[in-house]
Amino acid sequence: MPLVESGHAVDVFRRLSAAASVDALLDAVLHLAREHGGAGHACVLLADEQGHRLAALDLPGAAGPARRLAPFGDGALAALPAAVRALLDGRAVAPGDGTLCLPLDGGAGYLCCWNGAGRAIAQGGENTLALVAACCSVQLAGMGTGAIDAWVKLGSHLAGDQNLLRAIIDNMPDHIYIKDTAGRFVIGNKAAALGIGVAAPEDLVGKSDLDFYPNACGEGFFKDEQAIIRSGVPLVDQLEENINMAGIRRWFSTTKMPFRNVHGSVIGIVGMSRDVTLRMQADEAIRLRNRAIEASNDAIVITSSAGPAYPIVYVNPAFERITGFSPREAERRNIADMLGARDGKQDGELGEALAEQREGHAVLQSMRKDGVAFWNDVRLAPVRDKAGQTTHFVYTMTDITKARAAEEQLERLASYDNLTGLPNRRLLMDRLSQAIAMGERGKFVIAVAFIDLDRLKHVNDTMGHDAGDLLLKTVAKRMAACVRKSDTVGRLGGDEFVLLSLHKLGATNAPGDRPAIALADDDYGYVAQMLAKIQRKLAQPIQLGGQAFSVTCSVGVSVYPRDGADAETLLKHADSAMYQAKKNGRNMVAFYASLPADVLNS
Repeated sequence: MPLVESGHAVDVFRRLSAAASVDALLDAVLHLAREHGGAGHACVLLADEQGHRLAALDLPGAAGPARRLAPFGDGALAALPAAVRALLDGRAVAPGDGTLCLPLDGGAGYLCCWNGAGRAIAQGGENTLALVAACCSVQLAGMGTGAIDAWVKLGSHLAGDQNLLRAIIDNMPDHIYIKDTAGRFVIGNKAAALGIGVAAPEDLVGKSDLDFYPNACGEGFFKDEQAIIRSGVPLVDQLEENINMAGIRRWFSTTKMPFRNVHGSVIGIVGMSRDVTLRMQADEAIRLRNRAIEASNDAIVITSSAGPAYPIVYVNPAFERITGFSPREAERRNIADMLGARDGKQDGELGEALAEQREGHAVLQSMRKDGVAFWNDVRLAPVRDKAGQTTHFVYTMTDITKARAAEEQLERLASYDNLTGLPNRRLLMDRLSQAIAMGERGKFVIAVAFIDLDRLKHVNDTMGHDAGDLLLKTVAKRMAACVRKSDTVGRLGGDEFVLLSLHKLGATNAPGDRPAIALADDDYGYVAQMLAKIQRKLAQPIQLGGQAFSVTCSVGVSVYPRDGADAETLLKHADSAMYQAKKNGRNMVAFYASLPADVLNS
């Protein structure tokens, strides 16, 4: 059997229970019959000593939509269907004309509904009209014995399969219940019983919330309901925390209304509670995510997916801390401008990710509001709706300026000499390997000069290590000033330095310089000139502790590819040539290719 729609049932209960007079009740009945029952026309017949009398009529041409025991014109009475006229005349109702005649409880009368042209009321409408008739009976019975007693009588009278009201409310997912002025349950549906933690609705009757809930919870409900009874003001959509007998905590959106008798006195409350626990949990999850976003140390930016500007719709507090731009300022700017993109367009990986609506990552140099640049680690991800369409993009921005500086410092410590700032052995060997790779492609030769300072130990012993360090730093600056930008001067450690110089075969140097060295030449041209320049520069006096010192150096040179095909071999041969220069009297330059045969063999 089709049931009454939940919204219709609630409206029936609300409107009929609120009727403070018989006139208001009949008026509400006729309106509900048309609005929710699908009846084109309706009337209410009330019983009296002589039979039944037309009390209210909803019919085109009638004097009004609801008239109580008023005389109706012959035209209106003639327009009534045969079944209604039969009831008025005290005759049996002949079936077949499509009129639905629903008896009111206790022989109080009938609710009659029909459509034109003999069309029957739809079954879903019949159910709603039966509910209207049942509730109307309750209210009319309240004239004598009280509405609460009438509800109990109605529940008993309609027990079993014929209890349409019970079937309706028991199949509603919301908790529906009625309580008297003492807070005792008079009626409740299955959802209310199960939610409270009892087996059947009958287990609720005569008991109060204090029989089912912890004291604080039950007393809270009682306090609210007593306020409704005293004031007559309903409580609408109040959020209530509910802990049932099993200790399960749930949340309900509750509406409680005063229940009045026909004289307008409040004799209880009618309540409906909807379980919103899942919604509350979802809302709490959203609030948690929002708090996490607000608390994040990383800047989070949400933009529209509408290109090419991708306007900003949200930034978190960290964004202002990192960039200096307030949310209002950010929302007036282009996301590409905020990231430091050129011409307002995001290029590279982020631009491709936007175009392809996928995740992306890039490290950019962005600009703060005050014009200070910072290194920005940016990640991008699309936000999609249920249909898979991209509606927004979310950016996370991390200021990695300090980390980048620390990384560069570590890289510098790993690749450069801490005292002189020159490339160390690791970087020297890397650059030499790269130069050899270029030489392997032809037309290049590489000179490796191993430079050892003469008598540095004497300076350390007589002047101290601070003076020795100052001497090394001065020597490093003077060497670097003597070479081209394409050359590399590095320090291996102690008093040992290395010069790397790459030359193109057949190339000429600046006007007045000698040609670059060639494999067949005995004259090493530019390299010899550069080394002589270094020796002259180092020989200039250096002030150490008020004394002038002149520095000499011994130099050994190897040449790729003549003297070796890899970095280690070239450095080893240059070292051998340097020792030969020292052996020859110091402050000398020796080429590996020119060493005596016994030295070469060794």
